[in-house]
Amino acid sequence: MPRKPKRIPQIITDEQLKKIISAMMSENRKKRNDFIKIRNVTMILLQYFLGLRPRESRCIRISDISFQDKTLFIPAENNKQRNSDTIPIPNFIFNLIRNYIDKIPKKTIWLFPSHYKKDKPVDRGSHRKFFMDALIKAKLIHTAYIDGKFNPRYNLTLYSLRHSFGTFAYNKLKDIPKTSILLRHY
Repeated sequence: MPRKPKRIPQIITDEQLKKIISAMMSENRKKRNDFIKIRNVTMILLQYFLGLRPRESRCIRISDISFQDKTLFIPAENNKQRNSDTIPIPNFIFNLIRNYIDKIPKKTIWLFPSHYKKDKPVDRGSHRKFFMDALIKAKLIHTAYIDGKFNPRYNLTLYSLRHSFGTFAYNKLKDIPKTSILLRHY
């Protein structure tokens, strides 16, 4: 069986990120209140600027954030490598989180609670849907290829946020091992 061709993931530029955020904030659905918009934007910004995997961003507990040290704890069960990690939070993201936390419903432990079940984090399908809806509205998405099961695969996904972080880190550091450490590939 021939090998699959390797596909280079597309990254999201700062300009594209602005379009995505604008599309998310201009959502006009009746179901979407201001908290949901702000929750979704905050989640996307955390992924983009911290290089978080989608699951890592969805499953952050408020208690995972150290407000004293400005760090984020990622428990082993949310980490692909099954190692616990603590990562520093840049000041502008830390300030965004502090402002966002005041808007979270009081009876939840999750930084990004589900709209319907406050005792659960945002589910995978909702996370993917609000991001894809924003990409479509911002006119940034197209079919990149059709997979072996005849399903369309798109040029941008939630993982594009992490790939963008990795690309920007590498371009700044010019060092693969250091970039690997930032992406927590142990």
